[in-house]
Amino acid sequence: MPPAPARRVRPVRSRLPRPELPRAGWPGAVTALAALGAVLVLLVGLSGLWNSVARDWQFRSAAAGVTDVVR
Repeated sequence: MPPAPARRVRPVRSRLPRPELPRAGWPGAVTALAALGAVLVLLVGLSGLWNSVARDWQFRSAAAGVTDVVR
């Protein structure tokens, strides 16, 4: 029987510690998307509210002008 081959012994490497890098995983991405969605909803809602107020103001202004003309 032939002798068993000698095992190779790896030289021990000194591993340098890797610096911890800040990572943003999927929970951070989901939170960021939720925040952006909330900002978008608020922006669209406030824009609609402003348009409604502006339309009401224009209508009242026009009605006041018509009332002045009628008098």
